[in-house]
Amino acid sequence: MPRGKKARNPDEEETKEKPVEKEETKTRGRRTKKVPEPVVEEAKVVETSSSEISEFLKANAGSQDYAKKLKELLHNSTAPRGLINEAVRTVFEIVESDATKLNWGKSIIELISTESMEPKKRLREAFFFPCPESEKKLVKHLGTAQKTMLICVFALTNDTLANAIRDAKNRGVQIKMIFDDEMMRMPGSDVKKLHDEGYEVRVDLDPKAHMHHKFVIIDESTVITGSYNWTRQASNKNHENVVVFEDEEIAKKYIEEFNKLWENFAGSIEKCLGGAAAGH
Repeated sequence: MPRGKKARNPDEEETKEKPVEKEETKTRGRRTKKVPEPVVEEAKVVETSSSEISEFLKANAGSQDYAKKLKELLHNSTAPRGLINEAVRTVFEIVESDATKLNWGKSIIELISTESMEPKKRLREAFFFPCPESEKKLVKHLGTAQKTMLICVFALTNDTLANAIRDAKNRGVQIKMIFDDEMMRMPGSDVKKLHDEGYEVRVDLDPKAHMHHKFVIIDESTVITGSYNWTRQASNKNHENVVVFEDEEIAKKYIEEFNKLWENFAGSIEKCLGGAAAGH
C-alpha cells in the first residue's frame, strides 16, 4: 500500500467499477428505448414593479382587505426599497386628495414599516440518509451557487454530485475542492476525473491521517455540512445527516479553515501522483 497507507477508515466504502446503465429494456419480446422523465421547471416569480404597487394601492384605497396581497407584492422584489418609496408616495397622494382615507393610509404605512423592518428569514434545513429525496435536496442547494463554491469533503464517488459540480462550473461558478489523498487513486472515485478535467483540486499530505471534513461553502454565506460522505454508499445505504444554513459569520469560519488547508496542501497533487499530475 503506497506511502505507508493509513488505517482503514470505517467511513470508507468498498468501491467497484461503476455499472453502465442499460439504455434499452425488453418489453414483450421487443426492445424499446427508455423514455426520459420530463423535467418540470420551477415557476418563476414575476417581480413587482413600482407602477404595479401604485395601481394596487389606488384600486384598494379605503379597503380593509389588502394586507396579504400587499405583502406579496412587497416581497416579490429584489429591490424592495424602491417599492416602499413608491407605496409611501402613493399613500400620501391618496390621503391628500381624500381626507376620509387618513386611517387607511396610517394602516398602510404601519404595515409597510413592519415589513421593511422585519429581519430576513435565513435558510435553515436538515435532512437525512438513506433517502433519494435527500440527495435531490443536496443537489438543489448546490444548484443555488452563483459565484463561488468551496468543497471540502473526504470522498466523492457519487456521479450525481460530481455532475452538480460540473453544472455549477458551466454557470460560471468559481470552484475549489479539497479531498482525502486516497480519493486520487481509488477506483470509481470522481476526484481524479475532475482534476483531469481542469478543476482546482488539492488533497491532504499526511499518510497517517485523513482529511475527514464534510462541508461546502456557497457564495460565502451558505454552509452545507454533516456526517454525509459524497458517495453512493452514503446516499443509498448509510445513516447520515446534512444541515444547510445561511450565516455569513459562521461561513467566514469555514472559509478560514478551507483557506488554511488549501495553503497547507499546495503541491499535493504532484506529490500524490508522483509527479504525474496533469499540471492543473
